[in-house]
Amino acid sequence: MKSFFTITILVGLLITFLFAISAFLGRDLFLTLQKEFEQGIINNGQSKKPLLVRFAVLSDTHSDSENTKKALEQAKSLGVEYIVHTGDWTTVGTVRELNEQKRIFDQEGIKYYGIMGDHDRWQSGDKNFEQVLGKSFESYDRDGIHNVLLDASDIENGLYKEELDWLEADLRIAGDKPILIFMHLPIYHPTSDRTISNKAGSDAERDSASERFLSLLKGKNILGIFSGDHHLSSNYTEPTTGVRIFISGAVTRERNLQKPRFSLVEVYKAHTISVTDQIIK
Repeated sequence: MKSFFTITILVGLLITFLFAISAFLGRDLFLTLQKEFEQGIINNGQSKKPLLVRFAVLSDTHSDSENTKKALEQAKSLGVEYIVHTGDWTTVGTVRELNEQKRIFDQEGIKYYGIMGDHDRWQSGDKNFEQVLGKSFESYDRDGIHNVLLDASDIENGLYKEELDWLEADLRIAGDKPILIFMHLPIYHPTSDRTISNKAGSDAERDSASERFLSLLKGKNILGIFSGDHHLSSNYTEPTTGVRIFISGAVTRERNLQKPRFSLVEVYKAHTISVTDQIIK
């Protein structure tokens, strides 16, 4: 009987500890792990659908040069055509850190696109990033898909008016093309405050900007939104638009509740997509 009570107490302490981790990180750990398990089942195996394009999404490399190289080499071995980095390339956003990440990507000789994370703006806002890696938001067409790269890195100000005005015009021009959106912090999460609106706390102006963003998606053919920041992969549906959001796990080995990983994305000719975690070897 004494052993039973001891085991019960230990189990209770373990559960309390896991909930404390979830609270500290601003996410529901159990829900995320469940989603990850479900995603592994849903996306297991090779699809026989006609493939349009295969690419990789990397996130949160945080100046981990060794794992960045490994992830890029592994992505190339999987036959990706290009790579999208969804932010937090660095630890504090210095020019030196950004240049080192750029050097590694350039060295691999594969086309890549990228956006800024909140860590990348720590030293200078968007100045260092734009100096080294280019525009903080832009769009491009590739393989018949309209790709939108947004700046969702400013946790104090959220999505700003100039960017949303540009997005409204950009989506109007895109018309009925299938669309993929990439942004560092997600626009929504079912259980976590780690979103572009709420990472720095509740704010009416940031909430209003996020609502405007979501309103711009309605009626558009959005195949998915890809984000990072959480260091824990998951996927879920934004309830007002029905758009699927994919959170890519972190490449870095630091502050990572999972084994380091990236996302392999396959878009099919029927404009459906498959997203699978690729653990870095």
